[in-house]
Amino acid sequence: MQYNKNTYEISSITYYLKNAYEQSGGSMSTAKITMNIFNYSSASFTPNYFLEEKFITKNAEGFVVRPTYTGYQIITTADF
Repeated sequence: MQYNKNTYEISSITYYLKNAYEQSGGSMSTAKITMNIFNYSSASFTPNYFLEEKFITKNAEGFVVRPTYTGYQIITTADF
């Protein structure tokens, strides 16, 4: 995690997912995911701002995105 030492605002977070995807030869690889955070806002918001039901639903096949987010992919892992 990288952050501004004066304001404590986070600028980026990098993490790794072990065996996150399968390569063409059948071997599993670790995915490196970096999130860059910018355009901070200190405006308040309601707790329902982050309700999962607004973005995904669960049916017999598992989790699926809502129609508004059809270009997105849900990634789940079972490493626990």
